[in-house]
Amino acid sequence: AGVAMVNEFGIYDQTIVAAGAPTRSLLVFSGAAAPGATAEFSIAPVVGGGFALTIDGSSPIVFGSNQFGFFLRTRGSNGTSSPRTFYGDTGLNADGIDHLAAYAFSGPATQSNAALLAWEDLPGDAADRDFDDLVVHVQGATPVPLQPAGWLFASGLAVLAVTRRRRSTGVPVRMPSG
Repeated sequence: AGVAMVNEFGIYDQTIVAAGAPTRSLLVFSGAAAPGATAEFSIAPVVGGGFALTIDGSSPIVFGSNQFGFFLRTRGSNGTSSPRTFYGDTGLNADGIDHLAAYAFSGPATQSNAALLAWEDLPGDAADRDFDDLVVHVQGATPVPLQPAGWLFASGLAVLAVTRRRRSTGVPVRMPSG
């Protein structure tokens, strides 16, 4: 989309959110990071609670837990437009659409728990939905499993969403089996 030179990528604390947006974050890449650029972040428990995160040995920032998400911030093609931040959690995006396509993979040539994070950096109707504006390879991160109650809640939402779609479109929706 022509804004790669001003895009920023980082991680945010999922447990500290105010006014609909995370309040604590850590920048991993900013602006003109070259293709193939790498960064290493580490997480360590803090006495008294929380977790200290560092990027390439930087000064630590303390998150409320070890649950974090990823974000993309862009300033537009000239770098002076108002910044827009898009989160991996669609519910935090002002335009309400997905800006992240995540693909998990593993195999002999990769470390365990590897993923590709592919980002769309344009908002709403302007989005071209190609998810090639920033692609990040993450490896060695361990996903936090959803607790059984969370799965029950999520499955209830899925049924509710399918039911709502069926009512609003009048078109039968077929659920895949198995």
